[in-house]
Amino acid sequence: MVMQHGWLEPHHEDTTDAKAVMSAMNPDYAAIIRDVPKLLDVDFSSLLLPCTDYAEQTEIQKDRFWILMTCAVNYDLNFALVSRY
Repeated sequence: MVMQHGWLEPHHEDTTDAKAVMSAMNPDYAAIIRDVPKLLDVDFSSLLLPCTDYAEQTEIQKDRFWILMTCAVNYDLNFALVSRY
């Protein structure tokens, strides 16, 4: 939500780069700061299409993983809502 609403974006009164500070705190924060903006404009409506080859699937397709992550970010990581979608 912090990334989605732009709370880490610099403002004229800021003296510290919030993104740099958060990124330095933890590598997971750095990944979130790097990846979440990429997800905000991705269309995840393809998740509504049935997955017909589920039984034969040996791994999750990378594209489908990123689409699922986009959906999760859109619903503020509320996986109940993601599942309902």
